[in-house]
Amino acid sequence: MYVVKDDFPIKYDGILGVDFLRKQEATCDYKKKQLKVEQHILKLYPYRRMTLKPHSKTIIQVATDKNTIGIIQAEETVPEIFIGNCLIEPQDFICTASILNTTDAMVEMAMRQVTLEEIRQYKAEEVNATRIQPEGEVMPRSDKVLQLLRTQHLNAEERKVIIEICKDFSDVLHLDGEPLTCTDTVAHQIATQADSSPVNVRPYHLLEKHKEEINRQVQEMLRNGIIRPSTSQWNAPLLVVLKKTDASGKLKLRVVIDFRKLNDLMIGDPFSLPNITDILDQLGNAKYFTTLDLASEYHQIPMEESDKCKIAFSTPYGHYEYNRMPFGLKNALATFQRLMNSILTGMQRIK
Repeated sequence: MYVVKDDFPIKYDGILGVDFLRKQEATCDYKKKQLKVEQHILKLYPYRRMTLKPHSKTIIQVATDKNTIGIIQAEETVPEIFIGNCLIEPQDFICTASILNTTDAMVEMAMRQVTLEEIRQYKAEEVNATRIQPEGEVMPRSDKVLQLLRTQHLNAEERKVIIEICKDFSDVLHLDGEPLTCTDTVAHQIATQADSSPVNVRPYHLLEKHKEEINRQVQEMLRNGIIRPSTSQWNAPLLVVLKKTDASGKLKLRVVIDFRKLNDLMIGDPFSLPNITDILDQLGNAKYFTTLDLASEYHQIPMEESDKCKIAFSTPYGHYEYNRMPFGLKNALATFQRLMNSILTGMQRIK
């Protein structure tokens, strides 16, 4: 065996040479792909290097430590490169799996052997279940989600599929009154010109009949951590706009902040957005069309701490600033698209 220098162009600690194999009376069986040293049998695998395109999913062949059906647990093999979370059946200790490159660059790497987690079987008598009866009738959350579905336009088979999907993923469907979750994948930054002074615009006139609704929405944002009290020198004016009627036919009001003066000071974000024509072209042979409407999507993205003071606003009841990304900012769409590209890596353009 030869010990190599640190700068030798391999990622391993050493190389087994012919002298070592002869001295150990090792036997190499190329047909069975095995190396036998004394009583130890080692599986041999071909050395494979692969190139992963940025933000892509690649199907690869990978060596396994077992030759039985098992699970490859999700794992970050190298920083921002993920494999696993799949059920596989290897053939001769080789299986097919998908690997995700979530980086912005091409990555070259050699995939090491993966560990299979065997599927355990349980007998019914081994499982103990205890049912706790709540005090009073409590409707499961999944049932609350299903009550909101409108499936009259679907046939029986389609309705069954939709209901099963919504049951399985009810935890990610937002219900009115619940706090919004917040991602940790990106944080929105506000880059302003170097010589910018704080923008402070006088509040707009507000109708008396709207002030109660303004206060209600502000208090709700405070409870959800979307905004916080502020002492910032920056200030943008607030106004109320009419929203479209909801499914029940009720007209709603939306409290919005006019950030136009702040937007004039911002440095643009050149992040490219999808071409709508390309998106429409991909729908050519589709049978089903689905749109997912996120609940206050911008309010699920955090703000950079140092930039929160720039998005302050005033109401008749106080001065506040945003903890989450507000609507109306110049570069907000670029940040949102950057987030979508990141979390949908490997799932885009899948048919």
